[in-house]
Amino acid sequence: MTPDGTAPTQDVVAGGASRSWRICDHTAFVVSSPERVVVYNLDDPRTQPLALLGTGAAIWQCLIGPDDEHLRPWCPEMDVLSDLAGAYQTSSEAIAPDVTALLAQLADGGYVEFALAD
Repeated sequence: MTPDGTAPTQDVVAGGASRSWRICDHTAFVVSSPERVVVYNLDDPRTQPLALLGTGAAIWQCLIGPDDEHLRPWCPEMDVLSDLAGAYQTSSEAIAPDVTALLAQLADGGYVEFALAD
């Protein structure tokens, strides 16, 4: 979701705008291992918890802040892509479509939100 409560559209995801992402305040999550994160949308308790495995968990962990006081920072998309590209020894351009697609899917589910840079 965006801060104004609207879901991202495929046009926004496909566009080249500079975005930052963050975990929504109403999302609970547990990192059970580096390869597994379980997330839950507290605003919609009818939904099942979502398990992110492997690269999905790695993407989520790029959004987690360094400590409890800064747990949900705004993370520039380019930084997320750069961190993941380094971890998987590939280029940001090669992974960008898959990463942004997952982030958009997570936003549609209300787990994360994004803001466009001015």
